[in-house]
Amino acid sequence: MATANYKHTEIGIIPDDWEVKKLGEVGEVRMCKRIFKQQTTTSGDIPFYKIGTFGDEPDAFISKEMYDEFRAKFNFPKVGDVMFSASGTIGRIVVYDGRPAYFQDSNIVWIENDEKIVLNSYLAHYYKIIKWATADGGTIQRLYNEYIRSTEIPLPPLSEQRSIAAVLSDTDTLIATLDKQIEKKQLIKQGAMRELLSPKNDWKEVRLGEIAEIKRGQMITANQYVSGNIPVIAGGKTPAGFHNVSNRKANTITISASGANAGFVAFYTEPIFASDCSTISESENFDVKYIYFLLLSKQDEIYKMQTGGAQPHIHPKDIEPMLFSIPNKAKQTEIAAILSSMDAEISSLERKREKYCQIKAGMMQELLTGRVRLAEPQQKAAMIELKPKKTKNISHNEQINEAVVISFLVHKFGKQQYPLSRFRYTKYAYLLHRQYEKATTGFQKHAAGPYKSENRYKGAESIALKNKYISKVANPKSGKDAFVVNENIEKALAYFTEWYGADIQQWIEQFRYYKNDDLEVLTTVDESVRDLQAENEQITVRSIRNYIHSIPQWEAKLNKLCFNDINIQKAINQSNQLFGG
Repeated sequence: MATANYKHTEIGIIPDDWEVKKLGEVGEVRMCKRIFKQQTTTSGDIPFYKIGTFGDEPDAFISKEMYDEFRAKFNFPKVGDVMFSASGTIGRIVVYDGRPAYFQDSNIVWIENDEKIVLNSYLAHYYKIIKWATADGGTIQRLYNEYIRSTEIPLPPLSEQRSIAAVLSDTDTLIATLDKQIEKKQLIKQGAMRELLSPKNDWKEVRLGEIAEIKRGQMITANQYVSGNIPVIAGGKTPAGFHNVSNRKANTITISASGANAGFVAFYTEPIFASDCSTISESENFDVKYIYFLLLSKQDEIYKMQTGGAQPHIHPKDIEPMLFSIPNKAKQTEIAAILSSMDAEISSLERKREKYCQIKAGMMQELLTGRVRLAEPQQKAAMIELKPKKTKNISHNEQINEAVVISFLVHKFGKQQYPLSRFRYTKYAYLLHRQYEKATTGFQKHAAGPYKSENRYKGAESIALKNKYISKVANPKSGKDAFVVNENIEKALAYFTEWYGADIQQWIEQFRYYKNDDLEVLTTVDESVRDLQAENEQITVRSIRNYIHSIPQWEAKLNKLCFNDINIQKAINQSNQLFGG
């Protein structure tokens, strides 16, 4: 249900200060003048993008004279206009960058919008999640102008549109940077393969079938796939399903035997159940990973072996005659290790890119629907009113006080099977002091976030351990120090209640199920907020990122996936809600 700050609309629940408008209310649907096929050439001055090449490489061109004439006389996009495909694959997007180009009439359109109402930069992102009303235009999908005009979108205030676009564009930049890194690493690997796999004088020439036994996988039809944990590799580039049979092969090369991808070479280190594939398994005669790289280096050549017309196939007898020059097995293993290391590096970057794409998708759903706001919350912080801590005439010193706080947190959040880590108790302690005293004395800017090293090295932990409030154990997962309660924990809890009261014990409970990343982001951002406020600096995602970047111990945080812009904004909002702006 919507809260008091949200409202129900026909397109869903949106913030009170957002509007819903039809695209026809914010601008006019535009398209370029029609170009006929006979007016194009296969090469020339000005690229002409048809629906099939929109967002890709052009295969048609028009003369500069026609381009100049049509651009002057008819509708033409301005720099920044967001064009999208209106037939075929609906909604492919290209932001016009000003370079000379022409576009295929009604198949590629844009909204000539009033940027006092909606920014192009906002539309460029919203079009990626928009639900277009479509109609069947014969044999292909067609998005007619009437459907475009009637499509409703939520519109934040311009300042928030600008912030949303900036955050999402920053994430696009990160993804694009990773794309370039992946491409660079792949080129380096290709060069290394050419060098390392090139025949040397002391290598011997062999046929693949002479050294390796190439088997056909067990045939299995799609309706035989059942739930299980063994991937079924069935002639494609990805598992076709999963099975629970016991016919397992580890460290196996597969070569797709039929279909459009016949000849596709892959390597699996986990047990597989190969179907409709040729397989090569480990052998004492050769290093199987080395043979995989050899075959991979001949991937294009293997594809050309396809026979069978409409249903291409490649049989073991087709690849057995392949000639290779190979070194001794020890050298094979050495080469395979080098190339495997490169593969691992590329895979790591690809996984990182995939995570950023997932984060981006989540950010779009959160930001473009108003579930997360990129604006400073206007509401005042809702805080539990706690009595200020008396700091005068106390009979215990700071380290005794911290020993009691640590012990309380271990009791609150630690269990025998899930002991409390030093990382977590430090973050909990930061939040506790921040709420109760509005100050976090002694917490320093360490790599993991606000950290009070004095607790570990100047007595607090030792006092808690010596008094048997807590015990130190090894974290069952990481092996690092962790803590559970000891026989005298009730004494520590009595001190904590006397010094801090009961309300704070309930307040800290809200952080129980926070992941480590969540605690790190919240406490890091909150400490940054406090420091920026002390300098009368504006609190924005950008200012927080700049501040974190300025702290040598914290700079590396910005490379972590959890420190994305939407999480930073959430932490800013929560800091305000918890502790006041």
